[in-house]
Amino acid sequence: MPLSSQGKAWIEVFDSDVACIIDVLCLGEMGRSCESRSHNRAFRMLINVSMTMVVAPLTFLWDGRWQDPSSVPGGTDTLSMDVCLDFLYAIYLLLMLEMSYLHPEQRTEIVTSRKIRRWRLWSPIYWLKWLSVTVHVWAAALGWPLFINTLKVVRGGVFIELPDSLWRLRDSSEVRLTKPIILLIGVSHWVACLLFCFGGFLENLQQFGPEASETTFRGEVIDGKVSSYVVAYVEAIYMLTGALDGPTGDGAREGHFGALIIVVIFAPIGQLVVSLFIAAIVQEQDLKNALDKRHNENKAFMQRAVQTLGIPKELQRRVFSMHYFQKMSHDIEAFQILFDGKNLSGALSSALKIYLYKESVLNCAYLRDKDPNYIIEVVKILHDVVCLPGEYIARRGEIAHQMFFIARGTLSVLVPDVDHPNDVSYAKAVRQLKLSDYFGEVALIKDCVRTAWIRADSYALLSSLSRFDIEPVWKYFPDYKDELSEQVSQVAAKDKKRNAQNRWKNVGLGEKRKKLMEYKAKVQAEAEAPSSRKTARGSILAASIHDEPDDQAVLESGDSAALNSQEPADETTKMLTELLQRQTGLEKKFEEQGRTIAQILEALQSRPGDLPPLPPPPTPPPKKVVRKLKVKRAAGAGMPEEAEEQRPDSVDVDDPEAEPLLGEGSSIGPDAEEAA
Repeated sequence: MPLSSQGKAWIEVFDSDVACIIDVLCLGEMGRSCESRSHNRAFRMLINVSMTMVVAPLTFLWDGRWQDPSSVPGGTDTLSMDVCLDFLYAIYLLLMLEMSYLHPEQRTEIVTSRKIRRWRLWSPIYWLKWLSVTVHVWAAALGWPLFINTLKVVRGGVFIELPDSLWRLRDSSEVRLTKPIILLIGVSHWVACLLFCFGGFLENLQQFGPEASETTFRGEVIDGKVSSYVVAYVEAIYMLTGALDGPTGDGAREGHFGALIIVVIFAPIGQLVVSLFIAAIVQEQDLKNALDKRHNENKAFMQRAVQTLGIPKELQRRVFSMHYFQKMSHDIEAFQILFDGKNLSGALSSALKIYLYKESVLNCAYLRDKDPNYIIEVVKILHDVVCLPGEYIARRGEIAHQMFFIARGTLSVLVPDVDHPNDVSYAKAVRQLKLSDYFGEVALIKDCVRTAWIRADSYALLSSLSRFDIEPVWKYFPDYKDELSEQVSQVAAKDKKRNAQNRWKNVGLGEKRKKLMEYKAKVQAEAEAPSSRKTARGSILAASIHDEPDDQAVLESGDSAALNSQEPADETTKMLTELLQRQTGLEKKFEEQGRTIAQILEALQSRPGDLPPLPPPPTPPPKKVVRKLKVKRAAGAGMPEEAEEQRPDSVDVDDPEAEPLLGEGSSIGPDAEEAA
C-alpha cells in the first residue's frame, strides 16, 4: 500500500502496520492494536444503526413533522437524538472511503485507495445511505412529513451481513441463531409504526380518543396510545411470521385501505422470514450434529460388518468400546480433518503437534536437550495409537520395528517365567509405565523380536515412532542415532547380567549342585588357595552369564521398559555367595556323617550270626526297665572275651530297674540301617 496522500487506506478486514499508524494519527486511538481498532469501529457503527432502527420509526408514528414537535413521541428530544445519530453515521460514511473491503466475487481484500473509492462511489447503496443522513434537512426545509425517515431502513443491511472486520463473530453459531430473531424484532417495530400511522390505528385514536384504547395491567391503566402501539406491534409480528388471522382487517384495521396495502406488501415478506428462521435453525442443527452424524454412520457400518462376519459378542463389545472412546476422548474423524494438508500449513501443523505432545513425547528423556529441528522432525512422523484396557500393545515373540511413547493411561510390563516362557498367564508384572515413559527403542536400531508383554491397564493413548520413518531423519542427525546405539549397548549389558542372576536364582537346588560339580574340576588348582571358594563362585556366575542365550535378553526385543525392575546387583551377589557357602557346609557335613554311618554298618554286619533278633517292643511298655548285661563265656562262642563283655546278651523285661537297650520301639534291621 503506497504511503502518499492519494494511496492511504485503513484496513478494515486485516489491518497492516502502516494502516495502524494512519489510524492512530487520524482517529487518536492510541494504545490499541490495529485489530482492536477495527473491531471498535464496527461495533460503534452497529450501535449507531441499532439506535437509529429504534428512534427513526418513532418520528412518524403519529405522523410527526418538524413544525409540530408534539406530533413526535418524546418531542424535541427524539428529534435531536435522531439528528445526532445521523451526524455520527455521516462520519462513518466518510471513513468508509478509506477503509478496505473484501471483494464479494474475488474474495480478496482491496486495500488501494483508488479502488476503494471507486467501489464506494459507484455503489447505489452507498448513496442511499448518504441520502438517509439528509432526511431531517429536507423535512425541516420543505416541511415534508417525517415519514421519509423510512429511507433509513437501508442502514439495517449490516444486520443481514456483518462488517468484514467482524468475520470471527459472523461465523459463530450464536450470531447465526440470534440474527433472525433480532431482524424480526427490528422489522416488526418498523411495520408496527407504519401500520399505526397508515393502517387505521392513528385515525381510530383521533376519533375515539386514547381512553377507548386503554388497557390495564395488575389494576394499573395503560395509556391508550401505548396500548394501540402494542396491538399494532403484535399484528406486525403475526403478519411477518405468516400467522395473521384476519388479513382483511379487524378492530382498528377493519375497513381501512391502508391496512390492506400494508398486509399485501408485508404478508409475502412474512413467508420469507419464516423460511429464514427454519433455514437458520436447520443449518445450525446440521453443523452442530455433523460430527455426531459421521460417528453414527461409522457405527452403523461397523455393526453391519460385525454381524455379517459373525463376530462373538465379547469382541463386538471391545470394538464398540474403542469406537466410544475415540468419539469422546480422541476423535479420529475430527483430527483427520484438522491435520489434513489442505486445511493447515506445514508450520501451523508442526506448531499444533508440538503443543499436543508437549506433556508426553517432548517431556521424555529420549528427546530431552535435543536439537529443536530434530524434535520437530520426530513429531511430524509420530502416529497415535489407541488401546483398550487389557489389550497387549507388545507380545513376546512378535517382530518389533516401533518405539512407543506414553501420552495417556498406564501400562504394565510382563516378563516371561523361566519354566513357562511362552505362557502370559505365568508372566510377572515388573514395572508400570505412565505419562512420558517410553519403550521399544531398540527396535529403531536393529531387527529384533519382543520378549516381554506390554499390557494396557486403562484406556491408553500412545505415540508410535517407526524405524522406517526415523531412518531418513537420522541421515541428517547421525549423532543422535549413535547416541541411541551406545545407550542401547550399555543397557543391554546390564540387562544380560540381570537375566543371568535371575536365572541362577530361579534354578533348583539339584541343578545348582550339578553346576557346582561340573565346575569343581576346573577350579581344583585354585581351591587350595584361601580365596578358592570365592573364585569358584565368581567363575560359576560368570559362566552362567556367558552361557545365557542371546534371545533371552530383554533388550534384544526392544522392551527396555523391564530393566529397572529387579534387585540391585550387589544384593544378588551377596545372596548367591551366602547360598554357596551354606551349600558347601552342608556337603562337608553329609560326607562326615556318611563315613560315620559306613563304619557303624560295617561293625554291625561283620558278625551277623552272633546278633540275635530283638523282640518287638512291649505294648504297653513297662513303667521301668533295667538293662542287665549277661556275658556268655561259653566255649566255642567264637567271640573274644573283651568284646563279649561289651555286647549285651539279653534284657530282663521283668526287672523294674532295667533300662531299654535301644529305647522304646527301637529295632535293628534293614529299615533301621537305611534310616541311619
